Amino acid sequence: MELEERLAKVHKELSSGNLRLETNVQVKVVRPILRSLGWDDADSSHMRAEFRIGKRKVDEALLGEFGGPVVFIEAKRKGHLQDRARHDKAVRQLFRYARHREVPILLLTDGETWDFYLRRAPGSSAERRFLRLVLTESVGLEEAELELRTFLGRDAVLEGDALRADEPTGAMERPYSYGALFPEDLPRTDYAREELERLTDTEMAEVIEWWSVSNW
Repeated sequence: MELEERLAKVHKELSSGNLRLETNVQVKVVRPILRSLGWDDADSSHMRAEFRIGKRKVDEALLGEFGGPVVFIEAKRKGHLQDRARHDKAVRQLFRYARHREVPILLLTDGETWDFYLRRAPGSSAERRFLRLVLTESVGLEEAELELRTFLGRDAVLEGDALRADEPTGAMERPYSYGALFPEDLPRTDYAREELERLTDTEMAEVIEWWSVSNW
């Protein structure tokens, strides 16, 4: 099914009130859209559900040409991300997964909201979000189609075009340019005491979180 038609169908599904479980979102929203973007969920060389990372599992991993993950997707039940506390917790969960694998693109979604993050980027986890799509807004489905092809289409991801994409010509704003990526995204562990005292709460949380899971 073409992506335009798929998004229209997903829009109706999201409005139906039937997506009460996380698995409903995965089966009726996420995987159908991925199929329209060139990812075959029946082909283990394309993608793998419940991808194991240590003792934990990420919901979906899109795989590169050599079998390694290139996109991590964490799905939640519809409406889950509307709550700020639950959203922030889900973001931290997704980045904990990413710290143990070289995965450039991260996606967090509850079906209606699709938040895209760059693993290697300036700032805290929340500041690394470069795109948000809301599929319940029918007026934005045409833009959503373009953005999904650009950043989640299989060819774009495998060829690196998703990471090299220029700023869009439309009205959607991004918090920073793609050229401003850090070569290394792990928090420092050699802070002097006076440096630690100057860290913001968010920066300190990132450092503590990294120390707590680095041997996980």
